[in-house]
Amino acid sequence: MAMGILSRLTCDLVWFVRADELSSSPNTRHQWRLYGYLIAYLVSITGHRPGVFQNLLIQEVVSARRSSDGLSFVINAETHKTNQTYGAAQLAVTSEEYEWFNRFLEVRSSLPGGNAARYFFFTSRPASCKNLNQYFQIAWAEMKLPGCPTFTDVRSSIATHIKHAHTGDLRAKLSDFMAHDTGTSDRYYAMNLTASQAMSYRHWFEQALCASPGDNQTDGRPPSEKKVAKRSSQASRLSSNSKRRKLLQFPPLNKIE
Repeated sequence: MAMGILSRLTCDLVWFVRADELSSSPNTRHQWRLYGYLIAYLVSITGHRPGVFQNLLIQEVVSARRSSDGLSFVINAETHKTNQTYGAAQLAVTSEEYEWFNRFLEVRSSLPGGNAARYFFFTSRPASCKNLNQYFQIAWAEMKLPGCPTFTDVRSSIATHIKHAHTGDLRAKLSDFMAHDTGTSDRYYAMNLTASQAMSYRHWFEQALCASPGDNQTDGRPPSEKKVAKRSSQASRLSSNSKRRKLLQFPPLNKIE
């Protein structure tokens, strides 16, 4: 289920970016829509708390470190809830995914508040966007994905998969990567991975999402070599909030934060 959702998110997000919707018609409605789709994708591949994205700075995106082979980047988000314990939250992205960030920055000056913005997910005001969870849920509903999850629902689901798919030191490292306290250790360290190292962690992360509960995959093989099992348990978790589903729509053009 998890990787099926990621595939759907990837297809929809690539279509959205390549369609130049925001570039051809810069307005806040398209801006919020991009936020929703991009956040849905990022939270699904990282499990980070909403504060990581809310506080992400443009300078942190621009200063992303590139891998030696040029195939990946790592973005270090310094301001988040557990930064004193884990250090910067790291976003490992491919070169194509990093281009999504750049495409948005190219048009930010055409949007209200863009010229003076410090935060990547900016609004017409100096503060960062406070409605990311709302835009995430709207994008989720637009793609007809199950339930109406929050950031916390997705994060909890991913943490559960990591718990069942990996054990021991690897589980602890992946939990550190998403700044999640497993409760198995009293000591933590600040992670400062290179772009290549961060991408390796992301591959392990995706492997956990591919696993069925109880698999305990620890042999080090990349996700592509694993048999992807059905993940009805996660579908159940993400749809557990279906009673909260309601008609969600992006705000009209004159609704500016």
